[in-house]
Amino acid sequence: MIAVDSGFDPMRRTLRCAGVVLAMSAWLVAQQRSGPPSGPSPQSGTGASPTNPGPSVQTGSGGDQQTTTTPAPTNTLSQPTDSVDLQQPINQATATFQAKILPQGLDSLPATPLIIPIFEGKVPWKCHVDHIFRNGNVVYRVEPGDILGPPDVSAGIPDDCRVTVRLQGYATVDVTLHHQGVIALKRLGAREGSLVSASSLEAPEPARKAYEKGIAEIDGKKWDKAREDLQRAVALWPKYAAAWTDLGEVYREQSMAALARGAYEHALQADPKYARGYVPAARLALDEGRMEDGLRLSEQAIAIDPVEFPEAWFYSGVANFNLKHFDEAARGAQRAIELDVNHALLPRAEHLLGFIFAAKHQYPEALAHLRNYLRISPMATDVPETISLIATLEQMSAGHGGETTSKN
Repeated sequence: MIAVDSGFDPMRRTLRCAGVVLAMSAWLVAQQRSGPPSGPSPQSGTGASPTNPGPSVQTGSGGDQQTTTTPAPTNTLSQPTDSVDLQQPINQATATFQAKILPQGLDSLPATPLIIPIFEGKVPWKCHVDHIFRNGNVVYRVEPGDILGPPDVSAGIPDDCRVTVRLQGYATVDVTLHHQGVIALKRLGAREGSLVSASSLEAPEPARKAYEKGIAEIDGKKWDKAREDLQRAVALWPKYAAAWTDLGEVYREQSMAALARGAYEHALQADPKYARGYVPAARLALDEGRMEDGLRLSEQAIAIDPVEFPEAWFYSGVANFNLKHFDEAARGAQRAIELDVNHALLPRAEHLLGFIFAAKHQYPEALAHLRNYLRISPMATDVPETISLIATLEQMSAGHGGETTSKN
């Protein structure tokens, strides 16, 4: 199984993509027995055929996977110095690392960003932010997580730390910090029809205040209150595309898929040029197994703005993979990686590429991408499944003499 995360932005906030789950190992074994894929044969929902079931790709919470956030212990700018002495390791299973977060084009932080570590389910390692300096340096600590028993430190303590970064005036991002790595924050403001809806700008003051209150509740994960405020905003201004989109996000967080779908549809009816509204609608379509709808919606977002939303390219890749359009799927995943400057999508795009090349029977390429996924995401919850898949692919690659034999 694979879980994929991504993000998205109203005017000052990002879309959290719960996860894309792909089932693969059993299908690969069936492929090994039956021969190369027979080519694209789209089926409603699964992208499979009765005689040759393909792997199903869905977006969603991933069953028992849950994402929780813990506020950073220190979210104030440290003034006296620009860094701290890193003691590594602090003890046998704890280490301190340092990354840098800066707005594009600036060499210092204009204000204190909120940096919130993200933990998904039970993980072997957790991270905590200890210091944030005005020059952008962020000192964070990695220590054992929720897995029972002592953690395996034979390969060293991993330096990756998944966090949400919020800074007023800049797009909120979910990113992975790495030691000595640099995260660039993008200032809000994009072409018409991309991040900002023209119809939303016409909303009356009471509707805008309700919307802003709802967004604040979303940031605090107060979903019931957020839903009430956003419902009030769209009642006051039915053309409020941004509010409809965020209301859809709240419905989705509360497992109200039908209401979420309706909210996204209202958003796109209110402003068909609002690219941001297509992205979560595409994700929900994939989550529900509506692959052709997911492909159509993601491609509409790309047609409006092919640069601002790398997750649209990623969803296009997921949909095409399920529809057995493997070359188009690879193009979507690779384009997502190219556009994703902060590498928020990189781990799951690498994972998806591994599955795509495996489906094409190009096992060396598949193994390279899956191993890269493990290298950059050693704390992912699906590491055991990925290791098992790699072992399966190694056997299959040996059986094929390591050759690449398949085309789309």
